[in-house]
Amino acid sequence: PASTNLGDDMQTLAASRLLPRVDRTLDGERLEDVANFVEQNNLYYLPKFLRFSKGGRISLNFPCLLFPQYYLAYRKMWAAALIVMGIMLLLKIPQSLQQMQILLPDYLPTLRQTGAPAELLQTFQAFSSRLDAHETLLYNAAMISSYLEIIISILLGLFGNRLYYRFVLRKVHKLVQEDVSPDMKRRRLRQEGGVNGWFLVAMLGIQMGASIIFSLIMMLVILLS
Repeated sequence: PASTNLGDDMQTLAASRLLPRVDRTLDGERLEDVANFVEQNNLYYLPKFLRFSKGGRISLNFPCLLFPQYYLAYRKMWAAALIVMGIMLLLKIPQSLQQMQILLPDYLPTLRQTGAPAELLQTFQAFSSRLDAHETLLYNAAMISSYLEIIISILLGLFGNRLYYRFVLRKVHKLVQEDVSPDMKRRRLRQEGGVNGWFLVAMLGIQMGASIIFSLIMMLVILLS
């Protein structure tokens, strides 16, 4: 049976029929099965996959370069998306501490004007002094973490398509082993593959939730320091 998206059906048919006969398999998996799994934009991905199967490695992916964790979640690569998100959050720690070191001295007078308890003011003042004592270290750590963020984004932009290629082959290989009819296999491939916009929204929610938790932990560190 056809999918609910006529455009995706036409792309899958074109990809499986128009590509050269010699390239009808990708590392042992049928090209048609791979096309059914990719489903959306397979005319973009399949030629790149064919190059990867012949030894190619680099292929620029702008969405993965600019929004890596969101692209990975959109393409249902949840494990990779969560790992990238975790790494990016960890790299934000030195930058957040440096920002606090810069902003806390300006924030303390505002706290005094609002009548904040003396204990709270002393806690923030002590934490600000500790940060000031490591100003150079915080600056260097923040710069290094910023560069690492850029490097990771560039690497994901260059190798994101290959990462997706390996993900597709692994999932397709597992799905085609199921003892089901050809029509059911096609449905299963499309169900497990393709994209899901709700996953992108979920990733955004997870990122926001993780950022809030991170901020609360930072506040707790201040209060307990």
